[in-house]
Amino acid sequence: MASFKLIADSAFDLTDKQIAESDIEVVPFYISTDNVNYRKDRVDIDLHTLYAFMNNKVYPKTSMPSMQDYLDAFRKWLSAGVDVLCLTITSKFSSSYQSAVAAQSEARAEFPERSIIVVDTRQCTMMYGITLMEAAKLCAGGVSIEQCAALIEAVKNECGTLLTTDSLDFLVHGGRVGKVAAFAGTLFNIKPIIEFSDGELHPLTKVRGRKKSFETIVDLAVKKGLRDNKSFSSCVLHCEHQDEAEECTKMLRDAGIDVDYEPQELGAVISSHIGPTTIAFTYAKKLKI
Repeated sequence: MASFKLIADSAFDLTDKQIAESDIEVVPFYISTDNVNYRKDRVDIDLHTLYAFMNNKVYPKTSMPSMQDYLDAFRKWLSAGVDVLCLTITSKFSSSYQSAVAAQSEARAEFPERSIIVVDTRQCTMMYGITLMEAAKLCAGGVSIEQCAALIEAVKNECGTLLTTDSLDFLVHGGRVGKVAAFAGTLFNIKPIIEFSDGELHPLTKVRGRKKSFETIVDLAVKKGLRDNKSFSSCVLHCEHQDEAEECTKMLRDAGIDVDYEPQELGAVISSHIGPTTIAFTYAKKLKI
């Protein structure tokens, strides 16, 4: 029996099946393809429609869930006598965490007898998703909300994403180019290798060719100690590039890295800012009592 309810914004990139199996309440981001109208992620716009826009050089905009969005989700469970553990995307990428904290303050005033905990995971995409699925296992096993939150806080920075993309145009248009600005405007067929760690993006190196970029991601993953390391879960993500994602997954497994999940699609929130040619290897620490 679940000991609390998991609530999260939609930047975690889990499949519908994984969301259902982990019993997660999703508070969607908003996506705009015309800079005017915003639609709820996973509700009013699907991934493949978004990918089609991006492949036609439309640069989507994203907007965080509002305080009211979170408050509505919190009230639903708190009014039923269920405590709430809310996890959000890294606060360095979005103000989703701030919205959730504002809702937490309101909800505590209404439901002083209930526990409401909000955690900035410092993560995004499938590493955030892995953390959610790990938390769901603990919840189903009867672990207390306080203990689960403490376990997440203890290991949330033991994660990362190594990615490559054909173009940094989407990062530039989204205003999130930050430390990878030096990679913008690279020469033809030069692929950037970028790392997500400590809640933000960091440029690592540039290589020539798509295949070489995959090889570099594998080499970096090995150097990070992920070979034969069972304490992490991992996955390769893509935007309608299943064959390449399978190729990268095979290369990682051949190098001794236990990639738990088959390739999955990069969700709307992150793909809107990194672009449709992205291949990403992402990993996160398993939660153990």
